[in-house]
Amino acid sequence: MAKKSATKKSTAAKTAKPAAEKVTAKTAKKSTAKATAPKTPLSEESIGIAAGELWARLTEKPATVAELKKATSCSDELTLVAIGWLAREGKLHFETTSRSVTLSLA
Repeated sequence: MAKKSATKKSTAAKTAKPAAEKVTAKTAKKSTAKATAPKTPLSEESIGIAAGELWARLTEKPATVAELKKATSCSDELTLVAIGWLAREGKLHFETTSRSVTLSLA
């Protein structure tokens, strides 16, 4: 029986990772996630172009935020900033349901 318990201990020692390695792996994952940049840089020009795309899509029919994100070639962040731009100018009407927000032209 002594041989079996010694074998189990040596197997466990081989498979167990030191705590320092686990922290390093987690840190590496977090640092790569933060390093990713938005696809389109935010500038007044890019926001204006995105707002124009949203405007053109909303002339067809009202849409949810998710539908607008899918319909445009813009990143999620740029889409939301463009919605804010149009809202600030008073160009949008928002209708909130239990699960989503539908946008239409004001």
